[in-house]
Amino acid sequence: MNEKAKMIIKTSMKLFAQKGFTATSIQEIATACGISKGAFYLHFKSKEALLLAILHYYFDLLFEKLNTIEIESLPPREKFVKQIECQVREIHQHKEFLIMQARENAIPFNDEIEAFIFKMRTETHRFYHNRLFAIYGERIKPYFWDMAISLQGIEHSFLHMSMMDKVEIDYRQFAEFMLDCADDMEAGFQRRAKQPIIDPVAMNGLFKEKLNEDMITLWLTDLKAGSWTDDVHVSLDVIEQEITSGTPRAAVLRGMLRNLAEEPGLHEFMHVLKDYYKLG
Repeated sequence: MNEKAKMIIKTSMKLFAQKGFTATSIQEIATACGISKGAFYLHFKSKEALLLAILHYYFDLLFEKLNTIEIESLPPREKFVKQIECQVREIHQHKEFLIMQARENAIPFNDEIEAFIFKMRTETHRFYHNRLFAIYGERIKPYFWDMAISLQGIEHSFLHMSMMDKVEIDYRQFAEFMLDCADDMEAGFQRRAKQPIIDPVAMNGLFKEKLNEDMITLWLTDLKAGSWTDDVHVSLDVIEQEITSGTPRAAVLRGMLRNLAEEPGLHEFMHVLKDYYKLG
């Protein structure tokens, strides 16, 4: 994504948050950006396409910060708290835009939206998987989905109250509270030793069923818009060529994935690609 597109995204986020998506015209966006309406269309084919690009930009920005914390040398519990604190802070910083999107629900459901939702759910799943297994080890495996979904529900409820009802929350205190909740859940799971509500095997299978080459290609297109080194862009181009060829070569995909190993922001995509094409 070039700097002009980023400028349009950042400016339109502010306008949408202030006026709403429907009430903001493309001409207003162009004027605020100091560009012509025609120049706007060079970057985004419609206002809906712009809104989808904003969601991708915001989500990628959030997970880039979480991935930066992921590679820090911190104890697992401190890493979890720091990442939750970061997550809540970022959501609050963009709360006006997020509230607008929740109220207007302006993007029509299509293949691109489905791919974005799948990407968002997949990366969120991987985040909780990494953190909960690092803290509790294999003993949490049967109850992973019960715990991860419960924690997300707690977080969403508190954030909704904070943003919609304007109840102030201390980010650090809330992050520590989330870890306390996880500890309480884990202890309860082990003490009761009951069957999990959500079958891990069935849930993992459901994720795999929803994944297809079209979703991978759309995810790849989004990644290619990022600000990577030339070597990373070349590797992503080669992966795209292999996938769209209809007969992707495992050896080529493995080689390209090795080239991407040093980029934390690509690790989730790499995991999905390895799993889908059984690259080992």
